[in-house]
Amino acid sequence: MMTIGDIKQNVKVAEFLGFQKDKLGWCDVDEVLPGHVIKQESGNTFDSCELKFQKSWDWLMVAIEKCYDTELPAISDNDNITGDITHALVDCDIEEAFKQVLIFINAINKSKNDKNTFGAITNIRIT
Repeated sequence: MMTIGDIKQNVKVAEFLGFQKDKLGWCDVDEVLPGHVIKQESGNTFDSCELKFQKSWDWLMVAIEKCYDTELPAISDNDNITGDITHALVDCDIEEAFKQVLIFINAINKSKNDKNTFGAITNIRIT
């Protein structure tokens, strides 16, 4: 059974992959999930509790590939996140790989927020 925390974490990964929320659920609009994952009855739209990034390598590998393809800003605390993802893959540890993907996403989101904050500060006019 999935907890609220599991659902929130899976939603965070779905958002990172570009899934969009609509009235039917989370839609894989870019069709990044493998074809065999797509459900016949609902196409590429999943209810929040049907997201399986923390349980299925088929789901998680799509997020891991995006982590590898996404440039992580130079933040000293996050120097080796992709290396940590790789170690989890080598160890076949899906829980650790999922955890490291979440750390990567948090670092990306923090970087975006820092840039927005810096931009807001630099755009202040003093009269």
